[in-house]
Amino acid sequence: MAKRRTICFIDDDQDERSRARLVLSQHFSIGTGPDLDTAISELPWKPHLFLLDLYYGPETQPQDRLRVAEKWQELSHAQQEFYEVLRSLHQSSKGGLDLAEHVRARYSGVPIVFFTRKGSLEDANEALNKGATAVLKKPDVAERQPDADTLKNALDYAMKAHKDELIRSLSHIIDRNSWWARHARLRGFLEGVAASILASLMLMMFRKLMFHW
Repeated sequence: MAKRRTICFIDDDQDERSRARLVLSQHFSIGTGPDLDTAISELPWKPHLFLLDLYYGPETQPQDRLRVAEKWQELSHAQQEFYEVLRSLHQSSKGGLDLAEHVRARYSGVPIVFFTRKGSLEDANEALNKGATAVLKKPDVAERQPDADTLKNALDYAMKAHKDELIRSLSHIIDRNSWWARHARLRGFLEGVAASILASLMLMMFRKLMFHW
């Protein structure tokens, strides 16, 4: 009998862990906890998947969870208003995805990276599922910057402050893609060799089977 698939879920919020267990335990063996050791200890064997809280920290208390929930509601309302403004300007992730399709049709093989400040996690997932190499976040204004008397100046300052990180990310993507492009012939050769070996093995198995018949 095959092992039941297992998931290790680590989250600092007890309520979130309870929700996940309620939903996922119907299909998986699930271990949950505020840390790795606690969650792993609930599993019978090595997990097939780790499900991790992105905004992870010390375990939250009930009053803190209530405060977070209240602020999340405020943020959700503000996000809704923000996207309504974007829609009124005919701006949406669909525009960027359509542009990517147009670019890919003309320049196949060149990596496409989305660079945005407006996108949500859902937008990023959709972009990656549609073939984007990466989604990078434009530097944002976390706090008032020196000599930044306008929003434009503050964003300019943020971009300069994060330029090294941005350059490293883009250079890595380009270099990685260039390596595959330079070795396209080698990759094709290796794929051909693998296909030939597989065909030979199948032929040997067929002959062996016929011999026993």
